[in-house]
Amino acid sequence: TALREEVGENTNVGLLIGFVCHRLRFGGARVGVLEHATLSGDVTRFAADWLDIAGQSSVIDWDEHQFRLCYLAVVVGKTMGAKRQAFDALVVFHEYLVQVYGVPEVAFSELESHAGKRMTFLSPGMLTQLEIAQVMKVLYADLERERAKTDASPDLVRCLEMRVLLFLVLEGSGIRPASAYGLTLGDVVLFASGKDFVRVRTTGEYGRAKTSSSAGFIPLQGSLWSTHRHWVIRWLDREKGRLDGLSWWKFPLFAVDAGRRRRFRRGYLTHRFDQLIKWVSSDPKGRTYWLRKNRVTARHECASDLERPMARDVYSALCSSGHADIDTAIASYISDPAIVMSASIR
Repeated sequence: TALREEVGENTNVGLLIGFVCHRLRFGGARVGVLEHATLSGDVTRFAADWLDIAGQSSVIDWDEHQFRLCYLAVVVGKTMGAKRQAFDALVVFHEYLVQVYGVPEVAFSELESHAGKRMTFLSPGMLTQLEIAQVMKVLYADLERERAKTDASPDLVRCLEMRVLLFLVLEGSGIRPASAYGLTLGDVVLFASGKDFVRVRTTGEYGRAKTSSSAGFIPLQGSLWSTHRHWVIRWLDREKGRLDGLSWWKFPLFAVDAGRRRRFRRGYLTHRFDQLIKWVSSDPKGRTYWLRKNRVTARHECASDLERPMARDVYSALCSSGHADIDTAIASYISDPAIVMSASIR
């Protein structure tokens, strides 16, 4: 609000700030509460080009023709993959201007023909067990190398421990990085090998789930988790011991220190994963999210490998992956078509 008053409510920058505040308060057409990342995407898809084209004069007094030409210039100037996203964001922005400032409505049909359809770029996200083990080996080597120094930094050692822990949770559970980052100490529930879970929720101070389907107890699975779960148990026991007498289950899992509410920045923890996944896969598009794709694929592969797979087995894989229907898994996650077609090619 202060920034909006500083630049002026009716200036073009002020209109953008007002648009963000409006979306933050009232949400979108389908989602009542929008994530900050969603709001950022809505604005950055068109704002810079729009400001360059609109210039310094406020657009509030423009007529329909001026708005249409400006929006057309923004859309045409985008790359093929970004045209539709910019167009969709402009439509929402103009609806805000019409609703709040009473500017003329724009016929977007002509612009839509220039925007085309939204293009989806999917990466297979395939990592072998050997590649995953190699990443884990490097992460642990980073930690041991820092520990061995006579002048080892306690803060850096803690950060490197957090990276090992986060990698194990992401690879074993397949939950989204944002959901893993929101875990507390009490959200890690370890009973025995094959009976370990993390609890994804939206309640509490840190919990975050993309959809209601993502919430719940998600199993920690795979050979890497089975091999290193005792390391996690020892780390958790040590952490809980340092919080004796406190409500340890409420503190964030990736805190900068035991008993602190502040966490390491998520990007700082996962940036190393991005580097290593690119390295082991020899794919410049490799990134942390591939760990989720890999685990989702593994769950569906396990269901399809059963002697007599049933619908409930696939449903179990969907629930564990936080998906409401099979369409999402097939379209964006399962990297091996043989998994989907297994019943037909036996």
